[in-house]
Amino acid sequence: WWTQSAEVSRAVASMLNANRGGKLYIGVLENKKKYRSKGYKDALKERMNCEELKGGGNLLLGVESEIKARGWDSDTLIQNINNQLKEDIHDSAIKHCIIKSRLVKNKEIIEINISENSFIRSGWWINDAELPVRENNQINTLRGGTANRWLEEQAKGFL
Repeated sequence: WWTQSAEVSRAVASMLNANRGGKLYIGVLENKKKYRSKGYKDALKERMNCEELKGGGNLLLGVESEIKARGWDSDTLIQNINNQLKEDIHDSAIKHCIIKSRLVKNKEIIEINISENSFIRSGWWINDAELPVRENNQINTLRGGTANRWLEEQAKGFL
């Protein structure tokens, strides 16, 4: 988690800005192009004791090894995620997020469920400097005037 906290905060902020809601899973490796080759997948499965999920071929890693290495449990991890989102985005962002532990194929993952209708006119920024926005399934980080113009356009659609 700590090596991915910035990416998790960016993903949550981008989903808040998208206003459509959605879910983010910690403990699942997304099936990106670089992970699709059989050799790469097999190496990851062996090294990280993960398994391929049906459908998109994402890899189920779980969070057990990370939390055990830190002497935590899933509740402690959830509390740390909650605190990190408040710090990186804003205290009020968390009211749009439900963070819970789930068991999938005997592996524990963390699910962050972002509610719909979470957009605010001022936007959900990361550390008051970056405005993450979703474009299809990707995150684009806007700054300065570009970010402000994007917010103005979004606000027009919600009036």
